[in-house]
Amino acid sequence: MTVQRKFETITVTASQDLTGHQYKPVDLSGGVGVTSLLSAGILQNKAFTGDHATLAYKGQMKAYSGAAINSGALVGVTTSGFLITVTGSASV
Repeated sequence: MTVQRKFETITVTASQDLTGHQYKPVDLSGGVGVTSLLSAGILQNKAFTGDHATLAYKGQMKAYSGAAINSGALVGVTTSGFLITVTGSASV
């Protein structure tokens, strides 16, 4: 069972239709499918183009992953918007 707890948020304007991307990483321009160094947070709502998109960036929140991720692992983002485990310094 996935659980969300307390987290910090910011709001950006969606630059694309994000209604099908809830709980995926989004960048500051309001788009999904970003590189690991540009992700600003995990989308918490279903925003249409031009709507406010709420991004959680610190805390415990739901997110989609492309594979199993161990606690404390460094994560990155695929171009389709899934979190994956990475090595080195290329992490979210």
